[in-house]
Amino acid sequence: MADELDLTRGVSTASGGPFAAAAAASRTDAGVAQPAPPTTFLLWQADILGAVRKFAGPAAAAAFLPLGSEWTYLVHPDERADAVAHWSSCVRAGESFRWEGRLQLQISDGYRWYLIRAIPAAYPDSAFPLWDVAAMDIEEHRGREEKLKKANLELEQFTFTACHDLKEPVRNLALSCQMLQQKYRPQLDGSADHFLAYISDAARRMEALVDDLLDYTRSSVVTAAPDEPLDLNLVVQDVLEDLDALVRDTGATVRSQQLPALRIQQFHIEQVFHHLIENAIRYRSERVPAVEISAERIGEVWQISIRDNGIGIEPQYQDTIFGLFKRLQKRDEWSGSGVGLATCRKIIESYGGYIWVESQPGNGSTFFFSLPLD
Repeated sequence: MADELDLTRGVSTASGGPFAAAAAASRTDAGVAQPAPPTTFLLWQADILGAVRKFAGPAAAAAFLPLGSEWTYLVHPDERADAVAHWSSCVRAGESFRWEGRLQLQISDGYRWYLIRAIPAAYPDSAFPLWDVAAMDIEEHRGREEKLKKANLELEQFTFTACHDLKEPVRNLALSCQMLQQKYRPQLDGSADHFLAYISDAARRMEALVDDLLDYTRSSVVTAAPDEPLDLNLVVQDVLEDLDALVRDTGATVRSQQLPALRIQQFHIEQVFHHLIENAIRYRSERVPAVEISAERIGEVWQISIRDNGIGIEPQYQDTIFGLFKRLQKRDEWSGSGVGLATCRKIIESYGGYIWVESQPGNGSTFFFSLPLD
C-alpha cells in the first residue's frame, strides 16, 4: 500500500495500483480533470458488506471511517436505505457502483454531497472480494446546479407569463383585421385589402406561435408520474381524432401496432404523438401520406417509432431539427413554428428517454423515442 498511496495527499499516483480506475471514474463524473485536494477526495477499499478494509485520506475523515466500519453508516438517514440497497445490488451483480448522496465526514461540515464510485478491486490481496471506492465532494457543484435550475425555472415562468399575456392582444389584432375586411372591403382598393390580409395572416401565425410556446413551457413541468400506466393505444386514438381534418384532406393512412402502457402524464405524451404524426402527414411528398406506428421493448425501455413516406431529411439536419425555432422549409411552402420537435425532445428527455430520427431525402423518415419501463 505504501508505494501505491500517498496518504498525505489522499490520492493514488501510481499507475495501475488499487483505486486507480475508481478514482478516474469519479473524477470524470464530477468533471474534475486534475486530482482534487485531500479534503474533497477520499479513497478506500471495502468488502461486500461495505466495511472499510483500507483507507487513504485526511486524518479527520479517517476518524469517521475506521477499519471495519461500514461506510453507509455515514450516509444521511433519509438516503441510507437507498444507498445500502444499491450497493448490495451492484455487489451481487458484480457491476460498478455509482451513487450521489449526503455523507458526514467532518463534524464541522455536517452532511455534504458526494459522488461515490466503486468497482471490483483489480488486485485483491485477500481471500474475499474487495471493492475500490472513490468519493468526490460535489457540494459546490450541486449548489451551482441548483442555482442554474432556479434560473431556468424563473426564465420558463417568465416565458409562460409573457406568452399568456400576448394571446389576447394578438387575437384581438386578428379579429380586428377580419372585421375591417368584412365591413369595409367595398371601400378598399386592392393594395389596402392586400395589406389587411397580410396583417391578418401574420396575426394568425403569431397566435399559433404563442400557443406552441405555451405548450413548450408546459412541457418542462413534470409532476409525479401517475400511479396507473397510461394505454398509449388510447392516446393515439385521441390524437387521430384531433387530426381528423388533416387526415381526410390529405387522404393519409395511419396504422398503429399494439402499443404499451407507460407511467407518463397524458398531456405530455399526447403532445409528442400529435407533433410527430402531424409532421409525418404535413411534410409529405407527391405520394399519399402513409404513417406506421410501432413499439418494441429493448431491455428496460420501450422504443416507439413513427415511420412516414414523406420528403425525408438531409443527414446534416437530423439533429438540428430538434432545436427551438429550427425550420428546414420556407414558411410559404410549409406551415409550422419550429417549436414542435423541440417540445417533443424536452418532454421525452424529462422522463429519462431519448428521441432521434433516421431518414433519407425522398424516402421518408422514422422518428424514434424511448421511454423507461418505470
